[in-house]
Amino acid sequence: ERYHRQVVRRRRQLIRDRVRTQNRIKSELRFYGVFLPEPRGPWTQIYFANLNRIRFGNRWMQESFRRLLEEYEFLAGLIDKQTQLLKDLSKTTLYRERVKILTSIPGVGLITAMEILLELQDVSRFRRADQLAAYIGLTPSQYTSADKVRMGRITGMGKDSVRTALVESSWWLIRKDKAMKSKYEQIKARSGAKKAIVAVARILILRIRRMLLDRQPYAWAHAT
Repeated sequence: ERYHRQVVRRRRQLIRDRVRTQNRIKSELRFYGVFLPEPRGPWTQIYFANLNRIRFGNRWMQESFRRLLEEYEFLAGLIDKQTQLLKDLSKTTLYRERVKILTSIPGVGLITAMEILLELQDVSRFRRADQLAAYIGLTPSQYTSADKVRMGRITGMGKDSVRTALVESSWWLIRKDKAMKSKYEQIKARSGAKKAIVAVARILILRIRRMLLDRQPYAWAHAT
């Protein structure tokens, strides 16, 4: 399990390294007054090609800037290789069936499914659903005074990578599943959008636990 988990963790590490390189490139362009409209989300091949066309009119600066572009390109290649390694792992006997179950959820792709499976492994080790939610950090904090108990924001402790993946998937889920969308809107009306999507993410991980235990795909009719 430790060896398998390293596959997804190395991929995340490489992505963070690439983001840092992207930020260095953007900082360099700003410093020298070079404006190039940046695409939303990951850099496209067209945008990277445009970066390669930038000319500073000075050999030393040009060569130095080129090293940054080469670093970005190198990291992008490593990420592609690590992503393929993760895909290969998902096809093994240990994960194949569970990946199929999780990818039946709207908004959960292969990468997210493997992120969840590799970090959590056998969910049956969590005897209760709330133990799993607490492990990931999707348990509301609790404040007590006198005879009142008030539930606050989530604790934020636990597996932040899984928590982030679940929240991102929940945004897709509420677009596809009307019942989950309804739940989101109800919570949003009284607590705001941020708490509402976190609540949906908590519902989602509890459903994921049940799906894996029962070996059953996503059931739209029971999205409550």
